[in-house]
Amino acid sequence: MAVLNIRTFAPLLKQNVTIERKSGYGDYGETTFSSGVVYRCCVVGAMKKVRSANGEDVMSNQQVYLQSNAAFTPEDRITLSTNDV
Repeated sequence: MAVLNIRTFAPLLKQNVTIERKSGYGDYGETTFSSGVVYRCCVVGAMKKVRSANGEDVMSNQQVYLQSNAAFTPEDRITLSTNDV
């Protein structure tokens, strides 16, 4: 059986996203975020049923596959690079 690693998928990771982790709340209750980190990724536009942070089944129209094993929460902010709009 062939062994797959991240180098196998590297040619598909042609996009970038910036992810900012939620760091808390400001003086007026607004959400604050850490400085952003840029990750190579592949953004796939496909309808898929996913579970929201509230436990509801919702439809997602894009999935982002990162070149990372970092874990993120639904409260973190993700921004696609401008050429992916």
